[in-house]
Amino acid sequence: MSTVSAVEASSSAVAQALSRPRSPRRTLWAALGLGLAVEILFDGHRLGVSFPLFVAAGLGALLWVGGRESLQRARPNLWLAGPLLFFAAMVCIREDPFLTSLNVLACAFLALLLSHFWAADRVGNLGLLQYPSLALRTALRALLWPPLVIASGIDLAAARAKAGPKLVPVLRGLAIAFPVLLVFGWLLAAADPVFASLLGRLLSWEGSNSGTVSAALVTLGASFAIAGLIAHALRRSPGSELSPPGPARARLGFIEGMMLLVSVDALFLAFALVQAAYLFGRAGAAVGSGTTFSEVARRGFFELVAVTAMALLLLMALHRWVRLEGAVQARAFKLACAALVGLAVVIVSSAHWRLGLYEEAYGHTELRLYSHAFIFALAAVLLWRVLTIFWRPERFALGAFLCGLAYLAALDLLNPHELIARKNLDRYRATGVLDTWYLSGLSADAVPALAESLDELGDGQAAVIRSRLLARWAAPSDEPIWAFHLARERARESVEPRGFERGASRSARPRHVHRRRCAPSPPTRLDGCHSTLDPRRSTSTLDPNTHCSTTSSRRAAARSSGARRRRRGLRGA
Repeated sequence: MSTVSAVEASSSAVAQALSRPRSPRRTLWAALGLGLAVEILFDGHRLGVSFPLFVAAGLGALLWVGGRESLQRARPNLWLAGPLLFFAAMVCIREDPFLTSLNVLACAFLALLLSHFWAADRVGNLGLLQYPSLALRTALRALLWPPLVIASGIDLAAARAKAGPKLVPVLRGLAIAFPVLLVFGWLLAAADPVFASLLGRLLSWEGSNSGTVSAALVTLGASFAIAGLIAHALRRSPGSELSPPGPARARLGFIEGMMLLVSVDALFLAFALVQAAYLFGRAGAAVGSGTTFSEVARRGFFELVAVTAMALLLLMALHRWVRLEGAVQARAFKLACAALVGLAVVIVSSAHWRLGLYEEAYGHTELRLYSHAFIFALAAVLLWRVLTIFWRPERFALGAFLCGLAYLAALDLLNPHELIARKNLDRYRATGVLDTWYLSGLSADAVPALAESLDELGDGQAAVIRSRLLARWAAPSDEPIWAFHLARERARESVEPRGFERGASRSARPRHVHRRRCAPSPPTRLDGCHSTLDPRRSTSTLDPNTHCSTTSSRRAAARSSGARRRRRGLRGA
């Protein structure tokens, strides 16, 4: 009965909050303005500085509609705006597609949380599984607010009473005229092909009509969603709508729980002893015959990460379900959990070592870098779990949430594509092996690092990277100012002709031409007009038209003097 009454009370509170939206007219104006901004900034354009501007405008609209009173209520959770603005700014700084997707998803998730916690509750009261469920529930509730905001902001009864006597005859006249116009228009179009063509263009869905209709639909849809989020953030909350998760009913006794923990600890300890050979550098003795680096590193990495994640879930479940009686049982249980976490950290270290071994053999890629970062984030969550076992267990969910934000922020600061390029170039300097096709296909984040290292590469490798970078980034940008992106602008500056093609002319100069015998040749281009670079060969060829005029005149004078000598010899004979 208590559960049913709690659900009914929550439903009545939600219905009461939905029935009285705050500042409906301001909400409508703010939503319409932001909807127009969505159409102007994002429709047909790539993400750039427009995204952080839109996020900042959304926060400003929320402050304008809610006023000082709503700001006072949101003060305990206002720190969510910090990571929201940070990840929004990173969208116009990093061009990595996967990282950009993560930043956009993080902004959407934080915006949903901020929409809920702007009116009530605290972020620290959530459980671990309540974060995604609350975001989903906020998105669904936001869909219920716009009709109420429209009904409260616009006096539909007065508008109907004022326009009703005139509106009904107009609608009736349109209904009568439509079939008549349809018949006459069809007959006139059949009689004259020019009129038929004009009528077809006017009624066609393609062209300007479709663009106008799609722009209106985008604006209205965005305004609808934004109005729902603003109205939900400014709702009249009767109090706390969430309660921290209480202790679950004990399902296991102390003996059963300890047997499970001790057996898992023993298994992890045996595996950790085997991994000691790897961690202390005796990999050759441990790897058997016929086993490759790929089988040791790549095959075991994902299994070890899965084991570590499952161990974390096991700790969380046992902490809620094991019945402890007395301080001795609680202390023994905590020590067994701490031992499990310590051994799980050893397993994570083994996964990290295996991935590093794979990178040394096959190079660095995006998936491997993201996996490295995930290993550190998982280890941080494990250590935080140990701390919360002995101190304030209810803080584990908030700490895990912050670890997730820190993981994404670390990726943004590391600049993955630039780091991948530099790591592979360092590997090239040591081994002479380089995957030029993969590196030249990275995003704009890696272009400055690649452009700086072209002089260190072989002629064929430099030609492949140079040609692909020129094809992608040499053309000037024709995007509007709100699509400005820092990484794309830096990439275009790195391949501009004054600096980038000078390296091409140096790599294309033949080794046998003496530099002091001729004037400097004009800058070399990659379009075949002056020099040609064959990426399949390690040498380059120079077009004869680029030879200096001094050398050509000397050769012509030598040929003419030789011909005169031969003529004199024939006359003497």
